[in-house]
Amino acid sequence: MDILDCVFVLQLHEEEELAWHQRLHSHKKMQFEIHYFLEGEGIFLTNQKKFRIRENQVFITSELVDHKITAEKDSFISYYAVLMEFDAADKPLIEGLNKKGPITLSENKRFFFEWIKDNGMSKNINLRLSSCHKLLGFLYSLNQDFVEEESINIAVEKALKYMRLHLFENISLDELASYVSLNPIYFNRLFCKKMGYPPIKYFSMLKLEASRSLLATTSLSIKEIAAKLNYNSQFHFSKCFKDNTGFAPSKYRKTHYQLIGDKK
Repeated sequence: MDILDCVFVLQLHEEEELAWHQRLHSHKKMQFEIHYFLEGEGIFLTNQKKFRIRENQVFITSELVDHKITAEKDSFISYYAVLMEFDAADKPLIEGLNKKGPITLSENKRFFFEWIKDNGMSKNINLRLSSCHKLLGFLYSLNQDFVEEESINIAVEKALKYMRLHLFENISLDELASYVSLNPIYFNRLFCKKMGYPPIKYFSMLKLEASRSLLATTSLSIKEIAAKLNYNSQFHFSKCFKDNTGFAPSKYRKTHYQLIGDKK
């Protein structure tokens, strides 16, 4: 098994991106694609069936199967797409997952996919192999007939949606706690228990996830990206980005930049 391509699409709405990502297409024999939808509304067509896109859904599309995404008007869809090549031994798994249709996950898989995106195409063979093995384990877990994780508390779900709606702003713990009508200390503890991170740390990770997409898929300058995501300054953004990824934003862009026509 090998990872051929991995992209993160942030709030799909630009005309050129819509034309590319909404095209009907299929992949070669022994190839399959994973789509993990984070937000937005639309339709996913696969196996000649239409499924309404929901938050935290995964679709596995097998070889030679036509599929496409249709975003609803004024609905900004965000998702990860991973194109992979599978071995003959894994074919029953891939075909079985393809027939299952949409599979609902819990919110915290978004950073799993971010790790896969950053390491799955690495020139470091150990990172690449690790990514493949992690994804293969993930796919086998999807094939089990059980609920993967317990439901996220309603207050945490509300806070996560609030974060996504205000991604390009700054928010505080008190603001989030007030929005979900909980004491800040209790809310912080509840969020950590459910998501594995304090809420403001999680929000900063969402911003960095968005910044990776903006660096890789737009021509916005680093200063413009810092301003768009409401960092105090370009220096502050660059420091946060390097502390999180190990790369300066300019170096990350140089190694990850993709033109629309280069996407699989």
